[in-house]
Amino acid sequence: MVLLGVKQGAESRSRSSEVGVQFSRCSILLTAADVPAARDFYVRNLDLRVNADIGWFVGLERSDRPRDHFEMALVAAGHETLPPTRRAPTDGLVLAFEVEDARALADGFETRGLPLLGELVDQPFGQRRFYVAAPDGVTLEFFQSIPPDPKWMRDNGFD
Repeated sequence: MVLLGVKQGAESRSRSSEVGVQFSRCSILLTAADVPAARDFYVRNLDLRVNADIGWFVGLERSDRPRDHFEMALVAAGHETLPPTRRAPTDGLVLAFEVEDARALADGFETRGLPLLGELVDQPFGQRRFYVAAPDGVTLEFFQSIPPDPKWMRDNGFD
């Protein structure tokens, strides 16, 4: 068994159910102060579609590949289904999305009136990226893989 990249021997296999997590899907759950506004933002700007909406809970998925690679849910901040210590709106979270053309996407967001948080930047480690603000203190990062700077790679031990 491989757990967290470490091959486990027979001795530790008997404990695998205690230390390993087996899951079939991972989705993001954001607590929202205004669920309809958050839903509309993510539908409009991430091209997601609603797969469930019961007011205090909204399920979102990619419109081109439902439940394939990405699933997000919104739940009303303060809702009783959340642990009491986790009922505040999400704040300080950065969700990163790899895209094919960060420049075109940034231009499209600006054209639609969604301002970037700073400039589109080419990083020497091989990413072109930009950020936008989403509801409830969430930040969206969009990045594109680009060729890294060879000098930066050498200087940082990646030769």
